[in-house]
Amino acid sequence: MVGLVDFVARCLSLLILLRVAVAWLDPRRETEYHGLLYRLTEPILAPFRRLFYRRGMRFDLSPLVALLTLELVREMVLRLFSPRF
Repeated sequence: MVGLVDFVARCLSLLILLRVAVAWLDPRRETEYHGLLYRLTEPILAPFRRLFYRRGMRFDLSPLVALLTLELVREMVLRLFSPRF
């Protein structure tokens, strides 16, 4: 269970970072991979984006907040469910 949560959190973090890099390298988003990255990461980023856009933010900080949240959840699960020696 702990290993699965760790693996999923790391994969999602990597996908979010990849999406940010692709957005910087191809701002028109014309690559075929962008659609796949969008479908995989948008369910995670959309709630954070809605939260910030209501407050009038001009920059999309949702990837940063999502990465921090994923890391926080991953650390909490690892600390709670890892065997203690």
